[in-house]
Amino acid sequence: MKYIFAYVDKLMILLKFYPAKPKTDEDFKRIGILIVKIKIYTFLLRKLINSHEVKGSLKKLQESNSNNIEGWAVKVSSVFENLDNLLKILDEDNKKLSHAIEHEPQKLQSLISDLALGMILTGLHNEEEHLKELRKIAILEEHELKRVISNEHLNDLHQWHDINQFNENKKILEIEKFFMRLLS
Repeated sequence: MKYIFAYVDKLMILLKFYPAKPKTDEDFKRIGILIVKIKIYTFLLRKLINSHEVKGSLKKLQESNSNNIEGWAVKVSSVFENLDNLLKILDEDNKKLSHAIEHEPQKLQSLISDLALGMILTGLHNEEEHLKELRKIAILEEHELKRVISNEHLNDLHQWHDINQFNENKKILEIEKFFMRLLS
């Protein structure tokens, strides 16, 4: 689950790097890179979510309630429903963004805002105890993860995990550097 939430977080942060009022060719180039990254992260999220929804993984997940959170199984099921909703939002908004960059660039700013709002409304960024617990759980072992995503994306996740070990100020700086490299 922590890998799924890593990509959910990365998507939210990625949206912060969207040029507020795109005017220059460089702004539109960055938007194009953002759209490609959103599509890649959506694809990876779908693969990770599908790999967690198999019976063995779900059983591990439901047994992983180390804090004895009441109604754990229901809360886990609810998170998967929210993740399914997130994938629908990403699929729909990716199509709109791709269309807008080619045909209606004036709509890009509102479409990115709609995407960010849709992601927030899924509730996957709430500070509820069960979400904090799920963010820590690694259901897939390294060899299982390698069957789901490429080595490049696996290294990307490890780098992301390393960034999250820093204190808040250093974490913010490292995240900004990480995404500036993606967009350059």
